[in-house]
Formats: sequence, structure tokens, C-alpha cells
Amino acid sequence: MIICEPECVGFAHEEVNAGIIGQLLKAGGDGDNLLVVERQHLSCIRTIWSSRAYSSQDFSSRFIKPRRKLWDFRPLKILYLRWLSGTLLKEAERRGTPLVFLSVSTELFMVLHQLSPAFENVNIIIVNHGILEQLVKEEPVGKADTNRWFGTWFFRKNRMLNNLIISPHIAQNLRDDFGDRLPSVSSIHHPSVWMDIEADRSASSPVHFATIGKMGKRKGEEELVRLFDRLKGKPLPFLITILGYLAYSTEDERITIYNRRLSREEISRESAMADYFILPFRKDSYRYMVSGVLFDAFNYGKPVIALSCSLMDYYFSAFGDIGYLCRDEEELYNTISSLSADFPVERYKTQVQIIMKARKMMDKENETVLAGLLNNSFQDEQ
Repeated sequence: MIICEPECVGFAHEEVNAGIIGQLLKAGGDGDNLLVVERQHLSCIRTIWSSRAYSSQDFSSRFIKPRRKLWDFRPLKILYLRWLSGTLLKEAERRGTPLVFLSVSTELFMVLHQLSPAFENVNIIIVNHGILEQLVKEEPVGKADTNRWFGTWFFRKNRMLNNLIISPHIAQNLRDDFGDRLPSVSSIHHPSVWMDIEADRSASSPVHFATIGKMGKRKGEEELVRLFDRLKGKPLPFLITILGYLAYSTEDERITIYNRRLSREEISRESAMADYFILPFRKDSYRYMVSGVLFDAFNYGKPVIALSCSLMDYYFSAFGDIGYLCRDEEELYNTISSLSADFPVERYKTQVQIIMKARKMMDKENETVLAGLLNNSFQDEQ
């Protein structure tokens, strides 16, 4: 097969791309595989693979330079993508292999809709993640046309293009929201290269909570601030670490906010010391997007303490006791307080075991879906 990452450079989306490229290569089996990618991005992916003792199928590589400064002028970006897509479509036709595009942009969507009719024998797979939020995202006036433009191409049905959605909950939300307008889609769980961790954990005192990333509105910035304000002065034995950014100032030594970008090594070290991940996502968030932090928690084998939203509701329903799903901020506060005062050792061990089983189940489900797509037996999920 041919796999093309047309957008990402360096460490951008390195975790999800390390996962999906590895799973695509495994599902496709032995063969003449070509990866078209930016050089440093492939280096980051290889680092993840080697650090987690992951062995991928063989492939050759061809390097490109995405996101050139000239791309700010959209017509030039479209010309570049027409050239890149046309070249790879011809090569896929010649080889008789599937062609997979990752990190799809609005411009690439348009180009593939225009070029695909001339390549009826090429199995084209488009991975959609992140960009789907443009279907409903409210933007300033200057960006509103871009969002409508993406929807125009996304909803245009084309039997030549197989849309792959990252997370089953997104596919279901799209069907609920758009019905017959929706083109055929299939979905997989957020692909991951799992770490080898110890499934058996002992109690720690104080109990350590953590989360990763820049805490904006979607990730629960306001909810975290209110939680910290309520915990202030309470004589509870806990530690909370924000492995990223949060606009909050405190003298409480139990709360650590880095307010900088951490290296992969720092995140790994701090995450390994945590007991739980806090995911206070807003109720209306992550309908068309999956959270990498949730899968960071799974990767480190950590139960989550989350506010109810579409994403979290799905994964608690799918896998069971993977942590604590809170109806509101009051329950979130009470859960943090209760766990800090009395750490439930046996339930914690059970939760970790459930997460480890869930990781295997997700890998197996992903492999089945990807093998079907690559064998051109794509069918719209019901």
C-alpha cells in the first residue's frame, strides 16, 4: 500500500500517526509498502516505535516537505496537493495497491473528489480526525467560509472515497446529526502504540492526579479552576499535576502547573507516577473529535475521572469500569475528595486490568476494520 501524511511535520500528531501507520501496515500484511512523509515526522514515529519495542512491517519511505510558507496562499497549496495526489494515484494504480491519506485538509478533500473519477481501480482511504469539527464549529467571520467549504466537499458522496473516522462515537454522532446527508463512513478507535506497563498497582499516599495538554475551554479549563478553588484549604492528601498549560495561580504545594511544553520523557515520567487522569471535558465537547489525553491515560494504564460527555459516555459504556464518570462538577469534586481520603486499592487494580483488556480489544477491532478497508470490502457501518 501507499500511505501519505500530507500535513504533519516534526512531532505534530506523532502518537496517533505512529499508531495508525503501524496498524495499517500490520493489517495490510507483507507487501510493497511505501510511506510518503516529512523526514523529521518519520523520525519521531520511529522513536516511539523503538522506545516501546514495537516492530512494524517493512516499508520504504519517500520524503516530502509539507506546510511550506507559500501555503498561506490557498491556490498554491491546492496546486501542490493536486501534484502530490495525482502522482500517488498514478503510482497506486500502477502498483495495484490501496492509497491512504492521513490528516486530510479541506483542500485535499476537494482535490481527491476531483481526481478520483479517473482512477476507478484505486482503493482510496481518507482518515478524518480533527477536521470534522469544522462541520459545526463557530468561527469568526473570516473563517466561516472555510468551514462551509469543507462541509460542501465532505457531504458530497463519492463511491471512490472511503472515509475512515477516528472513534466510533464520532461516526455515531455524525449519523445522528446528519442522517442521509452523511457519506459512507467506517470507524476505528484512536490508534495507539501501547506501552508495556505493570497491571498491578499498589496504593499511593498521597493520591496523585494528572492531566496533559493546554487546558482550554474544551478540555475543562474553567471546570479545573473551580475544582482547585474548592479544594483550596481542604486537609486532603492529594497531588494534582497539570502537564501543560493552565491559566491559574496557586500557592497550594499540592498542585503543580508546568505552564510549558514538556518533553516526551518528562510526560512519561510524570504520567507513570500518577494514579488517575482527570478529564473534566465540557458536556458539548468532543462530539466530532477524540481526545488524545484519554488514550494517554489508557497508554499509561491509568483510570480516568471524567465529566460526562459524548466521548466519555461511549468509552465507559463500551468497556465498563475504567474509572469514574461524573454527572456534574459536584460529583467530580466529591470523587476527587473521596479518593484522596480513602484510596480503593482493590477497585483500582480491577480498573487497571479492565483498561489493559480494553487496549487489546481496540487493537483487534481496529485490525478487522482496517483489513476490510484495505481489501476493498468497505461497507458503511450501521
